[in-house]
Amino acid sequence: QDLGTACGCGGGFQGEIRSQVAVNGRDFPLFFDGFVDQLNIAEQLRVSGFIAGKTADLGQGACPAQLFAAEGDQLGNQLIPLGMGHIAAEEDTVSLKDALKNAGFSSPVAKGCVLCADHELKGMHGAAIAAIKDEERDERLIKEAVLLAKASGTVVLTLGEPNAMSGEAASRGMLDIPRIQQRLLREVAAVNKNIVVVLFTGRPLDLREISSLARSVLVVWQPGSEGGNAIVDVLSGRTSPSGKLSMSFPYSVGQVPVHYNELSTGRPYTPGDDNKFLSKYIDIPNAPLYPFGFGLTYSEFEISEIKLDRDVMRMGASDRITAGVTLRNRGSVEASEVVQLYIRDEYASAARPVRLLKGFKKVALKPAEETEVVFEISEDMLAFWKSDDTFGAERGYFCAYIGNSSTTENKARFRLE
Repeated sequence: QDLGTACGCGGGFQGEIRSQVAVNGRDFPLFFDGFVDQLNIAEQLRVSGFIAGKTADLGQGACPAQLFAAEGDQLGNQLIPLGMGHIAAEEDTVSLKDALKNAGFSSPVAKGCVLCADHELKGMHGAAIAAIKDEERDERLIKEAVLLAKASGTVVLTLGEPNAMSGEAASRGMLDIPRIQQRLLREVAAVNKNIVVVLFTGRPLDLREISSLARSVLVVWQPGSEGGNAIVDVLSGRTSPSGKLSMSFPYSVGQVPVHYNELSTGRPYTPGDDNKFLSKYIDIPNAPLYPFGFGLTYSEFEISEIKLDRDVMRMGASDRITAGVTLRNRGSVEASEVVQLYIRDEYASAARPVRLLKGFKKVALKPAEETEVVFEISEDMLAFWKSDDTFGAERGYFCAYIGNSSTTENKARFRLE
């Protein structure tokens, strides 16, 4: 449905990593020569795949909150960030705690809480990560974190799923972070509103509470052996996050499955329409909390209206339409934006998605710099399996959307005849 699962491997979308990946303007093959090069490239790739959901306190040069309140192993254990069952040599893995120390930050640390309780993680590897129930321990750890939070300007909380909660044989009925971590977040938020959440996860989660209580959210997936260094680079403002979601993060688990390329319905919902008999929920929004293709940077980008070189494409003539926009960095820092092209078939012989991703380009710009971003639209990009079981395009009207996520309404209409 969306572009598969994202576990922190990507530059922009995971789909970009097919035969090669682009890092800082250079192309690297998927198979690297030399272990040292692998570590350096791994760190750059992890940064490229991090998703910033909110950026209020991120990248201000003060990574270091006076308090670094964290739930234990996600902060200091070399094995936790790897995930997916693949464990690198401990001496080659950089934990977040070590990365902070190596970067010269000496903020005080509180463990905060255990990763999760034993009743929250059953089955594969559960016994190795879950902690037995101990109310006295939980009270003590959270109290220590709250006391530090009161005396701190900014709190960095590392929250999320232990690696055994994701991957093979790790299905979940709910998409929340473990309950003990939820409690830690609430109690810290009660005494300090300046919270930066660094979220470890291998799947989309329900982030409503985290998003409402934290001023900044950085999704780092399960970032691997160089994850610690990459996270510190982003928190400190040394580099800007540039990842985009390759799947939608739901507003509520009740929306699942939720994906950007859903089929159009007979009674589509338009925000603001009070008609009861439409395809909508009565208690939650239709839209996901964070949609496919979403991801912030430390800068602000402006995308112009779409310019088509022509609005008619002739079928079977190898015609192409060029769709272009002007991308401008309106912010004060250098950053990268992923410009995305979506296409909608307005009418077809079979039900079609409301829009489909057909291209994307990652562009790095300095402050006040601008550039043209151009996509070519060809007939094969409009093809699908038709009602007569043949594959091809059908004559009619289409909409091209160009923006920075799947929710963009920046569009231009063209016709295939």
